Amino acid sequence: MERRLIASVLFVGTVHSDPEGFRKSLVLFERLRPDLILVELSPYGCRYRQKNRRQLQKNLLRNIRKAARSCGISATRARKHPQIERIFNQISLPFECRAAVKFSKQRNIEVALVDSSTFSHECIAGWDELISTSNLEILLSLPSNRPSMMETYQLARRTLASSENQTAFQTTIKAAGDMELWAQRERFMASEIKCKVAQFLPERAVYIGGWWHITRGTTIPTLRDLLEIEPSQCRLLDGS
Repeated sequence: MERRLIASVLFVGTVHSDPEGFRKSLVLFERLRPDLILVELSPYGCRYRQKNRRQLQKNLLRNIRKAARSCGISATRARKHPQIERIFNQISLPFECRAAVKFSKQRNIEVALVDSSTFSHECIAGWDELISTSNLEILLSLPSNRPSMMETYQLARRTLASSENQTAFQTTIKAAGDMELWAQRERFMASEIKCKVAQFLPERAVYIGGWWHITRGTTIPTLRDLLEIEPSQCRLLDGS
């Protein structure tokens, strides 16, 4: 029965920095009409952002002005730097959650947050350093070029279709923190998804979160590995 329930879930991979992500998510939900939405966000991460995001954004903007002056650029230019935009996305409530909540209110369906609060707590503990003036100065010194959103989704599409070793993404994970912590997070998410589909018995469920979780060939077993997700159950938010 568990396998049948997991088979009822469509796994949608997103690019967290997609500026059109909220709109695309709502369009997707309207098309699919799910009766359960599973979101890559932890209860702790959600509560913390709801309570603190205004102060965090205020502190970040203040420190951006300081860092910009130190780097000899305008605050407007600094605000548009890809690394700085990434921080704004990180401390804000993710578009995946905002879209899921809006759709759930319209359709009276359940939204389940399936990420690990333990993992979120570890990450958020470093946010003071993340938004510090000294760190922003370092980030502003990095190249400001970045792939377009289309190119990023194309990379995601190729990666999802491949079963080869994803060295670049292993490097990203290693740089982001402890490998075992990430592995624990992935196992927790897989377990939560199993629990939620067993609890709500959906006919058409949707999981929505970062696309790395539905790739294969990484050192850390992903949701795709742990839940034995079929390729037909995986898609990207851009429609592929």
